[in-house]
Amino acid sequence: QLADELIKKHGSTPHFAMPRLPQTFLFTIGGFNRATNAPSTSMEVYDSNSNHWSGDKLELPVGLDDCTAQAVVEKIYTSGGKSVDPRTQRSVDSSQTLKLDVDKNTVECSVPLKEERNCPTSAVVDSTIYIFGGLGQEAVMSLALKSCEKLDTSQLPLNWERIRPLEQGRYYARAAAL
Repeated sequence: QLADELIKKHGSTPHFAMPRLPQTFLFTIGGFNRATNAPSTSMEVYDSNSNHWSGDKLELPVGLDDCTAQAVVEKIYTSGGKSVDPRTQRSVDSSQTLKLDVDKNTVECSVPLKEERNCPTSAVVDSTIYIFGGLGQEAVMSLALKSCEKLDTSQLPLNWERIRPLEQGRYYARAAAL
């Protein structure tokens, strides 16, 4: 009840209460926009303390659908997915990685994946993002990719590195670190 009163008064968890009432945000990033029949550039943020969704002022530089996203410290990295080629207006698999800096309220292009892949899955361990499978240029006749990559966000310059492939290719899979 105290948390609800503080949030009502301040609009969010006040800084002085942060250790006892941690602020947790959930982000939805991109997706498919049925109204425009194209990948979306929008983001929405959910504040778990106030039970409130808000459209963030940030927009992705390109529409992204079927990408994967992971939070590392105060940054969110989205990788792969599908976007629209501005020259041909056709859907293309992406190797793009975007870095959303929550502190600075910015989105910027980061180091691209070694391979284009849409519908991949990913997980994060400490400061390293692992991305698995998906569909891409290597995937002929809807065969899923076996290839995997990792990005250690604590090592500069940032660089995706290939790692041992999956034994069975997969896409639209989910991953979790334990």
